[in-house]
Amino acid sequence: MKQKLIRLRTLVGFLGEEGQFSWWDTSFLSETGQRFLERTFPRSAFASGLHSVTVAARQLHDASVGKGDVAHLFRLAPTQEREVSELLRDTEPDQILDGVQDSETALESLNEMSRVVSSTAGAVRVGRRDDLLTSDGIGQVAGYYHEAFTSDQQVFPYFSDA
Repeated sequence: MKQKLIRLRTLVGFLGEEGQFSWWDTSFLSETGQRFLERTFPRSAFASGLHSVTVAARQLHDASVGKGDVAHLFRLAPTQEREVSELLRDTEPDQILDGVQDSETALESLNEMSRVVSSTAGAVRVGRRDDLLTSDGIGQVAGYYHEAFTSDQQVFPYFSDA
């Protein structure tokens, strides 16, 4: 399930960057951004880019949903973030970056992961924190982001036990 989470984080991270929908001020997951990072981080350019995008996206999401007892695509529990980071080190970037060449292809890939959700904007509670790393949770999150990008709105799906 964490592999799907990394894929979803990559797709949403890429689509939120400058040059696509400009939700955050980065371009590390683009082809140009990856080439730039390869000079400084030759063995970990993708992981470095995804980490940088995650930090930028986390700030925007936290401003909308808060940092308390919530989880979202870009803020997991510390142990889960560590596990994702370890998995990312052992993952071939080409597997994850497949379908991230341009906005249209990334939207199609995001749609393939999506579950049907009702369109909304802003912060939306999806379920309990434990639901995030389930197939249904990831599918719903993908659905909310897909709807947001295709309708030119910002949405911030989150999970909370409260």
